Amino acid sequence: AVFYGGLSALGDMAEKLGRHEEAAMHRKKAAFVRKRLFEVCFDEKDYFFYDRNKKGEMLPYRTIAVTALFCEHLLTQAEADMLYDRHGIRQPCYFMPQGVFTYKTEKNKKAEL
Repeated sequence: AVFYGGLSALGDMAEKLGRHEEAAMHRKKAAFVRKRLFEVCFDEKDYFFYDRNKKGEMLPYRTIAVTALFCEHLLTQAEADMLYDRHGIRQPCYFMPQGVFTYKTEKNKKAEL
């Protein structure tokens, strides 16, 4: 998500500097990164983005890393609203032993001390 945000910012800066071809190139790369994030990390059934391990398996932990999607404006407003409504801060949460914030769900209950 941060990589997407950087490419988007480069596109905006290039546009303001009148470098339209560069702006288009950066925006095209940002669009590709966004598309790949959805293809690789998004679980449509769960409506959430997950990391993957070295084997390519989705890791079923909902961490605070998802906030980067909001901070970098990667999501459309409709996507952001849906993600927030499904997994917003209204859910109980706790810190995992590794110090990573996560939502309290049955899937990651084993991480609870």
